[in-house]
Amino acid sequence: MSGLALEVLILCHLFVGIALGLLLYLLFRNKWIVFAVAFGSVLPDLVDKPLGHLIMNESLDNGRLLFHGLMMVGIILVVALALRRTRYSVLFAGLALGMISHQLLDAMWLDPVAWFFPLMGPYVPAHYPDFFVHGLWAELTSPTEWIFLFVSASLIIPFTAWRWGWFTPEWKERLGWAARWVLRAGPWLLSIAGIVILVHTSLSTFQDVEDLTESVMLGVICLMGAIFLVYWDRNGMSRVDAG
Repeated sequence: MSGLALEVLILCHLFVGIALGLLLYLLFRNKWIVFAVAFGSVLPDLVDKPLGHLIMNESLDNGRLLFHGLMMVGIILVVALALRRTRYSVLFAGLALGMISHQLLDAMWLDPVAWFFPLMGPYVPAHYPDFFVHGLWAELTSPTEWIFLFVSASLIIPFTAWRWGWFTPEWKERLGWAARWVLRAGPWLLSIAGIVILVHTSLSTFQDVEDLTESVMLGVICLMGAIFLVYWDRNGMSRVDAG
């Protein structure tokens, strides 16, 4: 892909997981579901990247394995169903939802062998030299990842620390002010980023459809994230405080 590297990276996945989790919290009033969905949204990379690029580097060197496939989501949903009479059922369902969100944002339908494994045969070996070095550099140099980092922190810190008494009243006031400032600036930052990304995508030449899809996906996530932040600042946060 020419120009900027526009990819859906781990903090983007985390932001989407937190947003989905918070929306589900408004329905179920279970604070742990936020963490279940958020954890599920990054779990595929936490497992498959070390597994594929470190442990199986010589044979596969592919970071989209078990947890990037529907089989593992199905197993977790079966566990959720088996525990349907317990409080843990909704947490496993939230974990599966987070994993599905990760797979959709990774456009796994473009890699059907991994997504439907083992129905379409064995995993396809790939080649990513110095994957973690390049991955860290992509994280540090991606403007959208920094936006997602600050916005995610501003969503999750008030949700948790306020309830569990991590801070003194003085620090709660300071952090609350900072969180609200970030959440109100966030829609503008994400809207601008989304528009720039989509315009850049329309003017760029892509080597394959996966690069094009990831770029479009990132732009759309930014715009949808901006809409979510406006809703959360006006409605969701007050409902959390009231609860």
